[in-house]
Amino acid sequence: MNSILREYLQGAVGWLTVFTAFVAALTALFRAFLPLLKEIGKWRPSKEPKEKAEGASSETSPTDEFAATRHSARRDMCSAAATIGTAIGVWAKQQGDDELFKTVDLSAAALLRLTDRDCLTSCVAILDVGMVNLLALSTAKALSQSNLDDLTAKISKFRALVRPRPRVKLEFLIVGLVLAFITAIAYDYVNKPPQISVSEERTNLAWNYFKKGEPDPILKRAYVAENLNQAIDLANSVVTDLEGPARAKQQSLLRDGSPLPPTGEVSAEQRRTIFAYGPLNDVATCLWIRGRASQYLGKTNDAVLAYLQLTNYPYARTWDIKGWFWSPSEDALGRLSTLTNSVPQR
Repeated sequence: MNSILREYLQGAVGWLTVFTAFVAALTALFRAFLPLLKEIGKWRPSKEPKEKAEGASSETSPTDEFAATRHSARRDMCSAAATIGTAIGVWAKQQGDDELFKTVDLSAAALLRLTDRDCLTSCVAILDVGMVNLLALSTAKALSQSNLDDLTAKISKFRALVRPRPRVKLEFLIVGLVLAFITAIAYDYVNKPPQISVSEERTNLAWNYFKKGEPDPILKRAYVAENLNQAIDLANSVVTDLEGPARAKQQSLLRDGSPLPPTGEVSAEQRRTIFAYGPLNDVATCLWIRGRASQYLGKTNDAVLAYLQLTNYPYARTWDIKGWFWSPSEDALGRLSTLTNSVPQR
């Protein structure tokens, strides 16, 4: 019972680690992309309490007031920029400098059609040209310092109202990706069976020889004695090497009063527990291979002996690559009944 509890706790700790890492990764990635989410309006936190009184929806919200203030500041900035831009354009034409602002529409309406940032950039460019040519423009009485000061003030006011371009928070992005990687590793460790042992490799090899040697009625293929004998030899080597550890594991599970492991599809924790039986599963599977191969070869006595020995390992399970476990001991009992017309007493 202690071993079952220990394995259960290990599985619980493993899945708790996966869950914790997953939540932490999700939180870090959310904080990394939060500025972008706010910008596109998928999530806009409101610090203002919801209005409960009737008719509250008709009142102007803080967001609407902010938008109106920004729009007014932008309109004032564009108007001031258009005044300076028009004066510069007229002066440049008088000087024969047609290249200056040749491709730029300096009207307020044109500036208002631009995005906030492009509009701000154009207004700053107009201000810069005005400052560079201020002396000449003042002499021609086309522009004064007060015009430039007015535009400078309006640019500063609008710039303060323009939200900065949202950026992904790099530090949270890095942390989130690292935690996501840790989550993947932890999930893989908890979910996958442990690395196979040398004995399991030999068991798999014996199984492959058995499958190649058994008859196939669908393909109308007779048994292949060479492959079946090779499977028996490999199975015998595993049984000889691991019969002691397999018997010890069987006795330990009986002594602890552990329930028989399930068959069919099982949970990840149960799968890891069953795979941990190791030598017990390998010996039982190899005894089953020896029994079935002996049956195909007509060696009934050898098959009966293998099945009788196999009935001593009821806790053993064989993994089917299709995704489930089955009991070689239970299967052996059924085959013994067919071969001897009686079920042996255990």
